[in-house]
Amino acid sequence: MCLCLLPLVPCMVSVLIRTDNWELDQHTPVRISELTRVIEITAGDFHSLAIAADADLIPQVFSWGYGKNGRLGHNDVNDRLHPTLIDTFCDKKIVSISAGGAHSLARSAGSHVWSWGCGAHGQLGHYNSWDCLKPTAVRELTGEKVEYIDAGERHSLALSAKGELWLWGFGIPPQKCHKQKCDCVHATFYPQKMNTKSFKIKRALAGRGRTFVGTRKVN
Repeated sequence: MCLCLLPLVPCMVSVLIRTDNWELDQHTPVRISELTRVIEITAGDFHSLAIAADADLIPQVFSWGYGKNGRLGHNDVNDRLHPTLIDTFCDKKIVSISAGGAHSLARSAGSHVWSWGCGAHGQLGHYNSWDCLKPTAVRELTGEKVEYIDAGERHSLALSAKGELWLWGFGIPPQKCHKQKCDCVHATFYPQKMNTKSFKIKRALAGRGRTFVGTRKVN
């Protein structure tokens, strides 16, 4: 889930869980004083990410919550009770973020895509099933003009300015399958471009075990 706000507009952020005691739920919004000029915020199952501008109005990426699998991007698996700066992105000009079930994605102004966290189902797109404790570039998308990213429960997607869609992770079947009926569960460990020649994809969303797309027919 992702909320986009107007760039560099001073604002405050509230969350449902924000306390020094993990056993205590928070049933009313509580202000996060560490984040002021919020540009974008996204929530995963047990962690959150935000892009917020610093005193010089330079966008920075913060994360907090459950740290298992390295989903927070701090090169460790420690939990963070407060928004913590992700050092990897200090000079990357990140413009978009997405928190999935146990992994995270980010996109820079130059259309580079990074992923980190749980990689058990290939959702990181690094050609393996390893966890990644800090943001790592998704090499398969290098050179592609990625305009939108989204992290689902156990899969990820990227959408280009041309309406081209890449999917990877749990449940993503191969583009070429020689079986007429295939009931096996697939996992694709790198971004795979979908065959969308007959229509242009305008928007795509990755959810829990499903993907939604909005299309426009190509004449």
